[in-house]
Amino acid sequence: MRRLQIDRVTTPIGEALLVADGGRLCALEFEGSEERLARSLALRYGQVELAETSDPCGFGAAIRAYFAGELRAIDTIP
Repeated sequence: MRRLQIDRVTTPIGEALLVADGGRLCALEFEGSEERLARSLALRYGQVELAETSDPCGFGAAIRAYFAGELRAIDTIP
């Protein structure tokens, strides 16, 4: 079973769910798309465990900065 990190980020257009794997952002979906997110992760990884993590790898902070107007904040997200 693959363990992935998940965080919920409040944005001006709704809550975003971001999933990180080994220092990389591997999924970003918005609230209401949890089933699609689960299917996508299952297709890519098989069985996964999602570990609630606050700001994994700084990705949450980068997404927040992007929505605050710092458009280049997400340029370094792998």
